[in-house]
Amino acid sequence: MPSAGVAIASAESEYGATGCLINNAGMIHIGGLDSRSLEQINEEVDTMIKGVTNGIHPADHALINVNAKPHSREQGFVEQRFHRRVT
Repeated sequence: MPSAGVAIASAESEYGATGCLINNAGMIHIGGLDSRSLEQINEEVDTMIKGVTNGIHPADHALINVNAKPHSREQGFVEQRFHRRVT
């Protein structure tokens, strides 16, 4: 299975810049905290946090450029939901 970066680059070369990314990663071991090992809990956190982040990162450049308002781009800011300054 290709990495998210390879898949996004391939799709962008065929269809153009990414305008929207639907990204989901999740898994959970059944049971309460007292019945799961620390290894299982760490696996869940790694999947749910890192899985989503690894999917977003390769498309980050395109999503910021698509969602930036022209006047905000000139001022060096993108919409608030991205919480970052673009220079």
